[in-house]
Amino acid sequence: MTFTRTIPSTPSSARQLVSEAMEYLAFLKESSYARSVTEFDFRLALDEAMEKALSHGKGNDQKKRI
Repeated sequence: MTFTRTIPSTPSSARQLVSEAMEYLAFLKESSYARSVTEFDFRLALDEAMEKALSHGKGNDQKKRI
C-alpha cells in the first residue's frame, strides 16, 4: 500500500497532507498494518519532512510543487 501526493509548496498544503497521511496511518493500523508505528513518531517524521521540503528543497517558493 502506498500513499503518494504532489502538493503546492505552501504551509497550508503541507498541513493538509499531514492530516491526510495521519488518516491513512489510522486506516493501516485498523487493517493490521503498521501496528508498531506510533502516531507521535509518524507525525514527527512527516512534520520534519514537510518543513525540509518547503524550506530547503523548494526554497520557500510557493510556485513549486513537492
